[in-house]
Amino acid sequence: DLAFIASRGAVSDATTRGIRVEVKSSYVADRSSPSEGEFFFAYKVRISNTGGQTAKLVSREWVITDAEGDVERVKGPGVVGQQPVLPPGAEFEYTSACPLKTSVGSMYGCYQMVTDGGDRFDAVIAPLRWPRPTRSTSGGPGPGMSAPAPKKKVSPAAAWREARELIWEIGRAHV
Repeated sequence: DLAFIASRGAVSDATTRGIRVEVKSSYVADRSSPSEGEFFFAYKVRISNTGGQTAKLVSREWVITDAEGDVERVKGPGVVGQQPVLPPGAEFEYTSACPLKTSVGSMYGCYQMVTDGGDRFDAVIAPLRWPRPTRSTSGGPGPGMSAPAPKKKVSPAAAWREARELIWEIGRAHV
């Protein structure tokens, strides 16, 4: 687990046609400002091929809902810039993040997969509730990260840009 993610989290787990998707989410206190309605969550995904056929992840769709019922759909090719190919027994892991304006929310979705035989299917991402915020157990920024900038009001687009920047920092810290 990443040091800067609070230890208390939520987990989802689903298997579709031999593709197992496990997700663990955690509240990131160092990137959040509850008094300003800014809550930042990170999630770690493990995609495992427990079946007997090679499959490639070609795209994703996440449906993210906050406590006020506002819904954000995130669609695109691959995950974190990659379209991993998973032969039987292989795993792929990545970490991403999501800003919310409420302290609780949920997400679910699917990965569009294609087998080496050309058969397409959706691997389900089971519903996952964002955990209630707790204080970070890290005592500060994560490995290779500087202290967070002072909090200010930002638009949803700016919050998503910050999420992408954090994902970049996560990747650099774990290379």
